[in-house]
Amino acid sequence: MCYRRPKIDPTVNIQAAPTATSNDSSFIGETAPDTYGFSLSVLWGKWRPESARVSLYSHSLNDLETNEAMKYYFEDRIFPGGSVLFDAN
Repeated sequence: MCYRRPKIDPTVNIQAAPTATSNDSSFIGETAPDTYGFSLSVLWGKWRPESARVSLYSHSLNDLETNEAMKYYFEDRIFPGGSVLFDAN
């Protein structure tokens, strides 16, 4: 498989700060130079309607090719009235 690496800075500064979480987790830092992509997800399901799962993670091309685990920066639960601030530059 042939991948073309996007022409962007080798690292991305990330800040993610959810409010009304189970343990007040947040992340301020930067991705590694080999990072190919990163994701912030907020997942809600009917089986736990009182909260949603919030997670921030990244992966490299090598991770994808070798089926390695993604690098998780944080994972928490957010409750009604909470929000997530996300900034990447």
